[in-house]
Amino acid sequence: MGQHETGQDILQPLAIYIHWPFCRSLCPYCHFNRYVVDNVDEDAWERAFISELNYWKSRVGNRNVVSIFFGGGTPSLMSPDLVERILKTIYALWHVGDGVEITLEMNPTDQEKAGHFFHAGINRISMGVQSFHDETLVFLGRNHRVSDIQAALNHLKHVGLRYSFDLIYAHKNHQDHQQWGTELMLATPWIDDHVSIYQLTYEMGTPFYKKRHQELSDELVLHLESMTDKAFAPLGLQRYEVSNYAKPGATSIHNTMYWTYQDFLGLGPGAHGRISTIDDQGKAIKIATHNRGLPDQWMDSVHAHGHGLMLDQALTRSDRLQEQFLMGLRLKSGLDLNAVLDAGECLHPELIQRIHHCIQADLVMAPETPFSVDGALPYLILSNKGYCVLNSVVEFLCRGPMVMAA
Repeated sequence: MGQHETGQDILQPLAIYIHWPFCRSLCPYCHFNRYVVDNVDEDAWERAFISELNYWKSRVGNRNVVSIFFGGGTPSLMSPDLVERILKTIYALWHVGDGVEITLEMNPTDQEKAGHFFHAGINRISMGVQSFHDETLVFLGRNHRVSDIQAALNHLKHVGLRYSFDLIYAHKNHQDHQQWGTELMLATPWIDDHVSIYQLTYEMGTPFYKKRHQELSDELVLHLESMTDKAFAPLGLQRYEVSNYAKPGATSIHNTMYWTYQDFLGLGPGAHGRISTIDDQGKAIKIATHNRGLPDQWMDSVHAHGHGLMLDQALTRSDRLQEQFLMGLRLKSGLDLNAVLDAGECLHPELIQRIHHCIQADLVMAPETPFSVDGALPYLILSNKGYCVLNSVVEFLCRGPMVMAA
């Protein structure tokens, strides 16, 4: 059983991300921290994860855990027993409410373990589908085929697990937009209550980087996104974030913790975290953490120190603002500018000027109430055109003074 609030205590929400860095093979587009190995000593990994969890309990104290996410890598390669023991440790250390979201990323070829993961405590699966088109799966370097996807999703329905799955779009096969239309038509019957649609990116250091000349135009990407909106609307799926669609009440709790800049722990090799705390002067700050990436180095650090940290420092005010804008503007509901301001702050006139410039360029939606240096502020919401160039919009908005003393 988890710990529970007593009296008038209000526990801050917390998300926990656990990174399992191992895969059967490496996808040519993936830039995450992942490795292929022959054997994994799960007992050693269990001891390391539990040590890291205990370390973080000593630092953050009691919290209300609202989400636990096993990512990777390929966490469906973990044994369900290991997942269960990690979850039992979390329940013993923190308060975990009845509505907690516990997600595990799964490959379609691991579907026979779904029931065991369910009994271990997993209540949501994120399936790495990528495409309902065999030729595209080959292009993306995936080892499964459409028949594997269909069998896996049928099995999840039989087990009774909620699930989401990922699709990848805007690659060379979608230069003919009708191909994406066909993939959407094949995907929609299999959607549960949530689906993620990721634009293919050509990341430096991946085999696909040399194919970056195949990137599609912004105009074509916008058309593909419009097609997606129209395909999903009859299912009751609304785009609530740049890459995510959900039915009412089915948005991802875990990712929403990221986008609303709330606290999350990152455990395992290469994992990141963000934790709110108070400094020696009584000022609220946000701590950025980053674990060592190489599994052996992370393991050695945990054994020696109880954690795998290589970065553990307070973010500057400028860094916090840039992160809040980058995360918050991903949401269709927009960024709550009132939540961005610290006590005694207001928006800088130069930021308001840059916002108005984006409104005139049809990158930001005009609010019903004006942006001002004082008073309640409206949400800052990107247009569909703005979403297509999200990073550039954020870079422009953060280029110069953003806040000042009220």
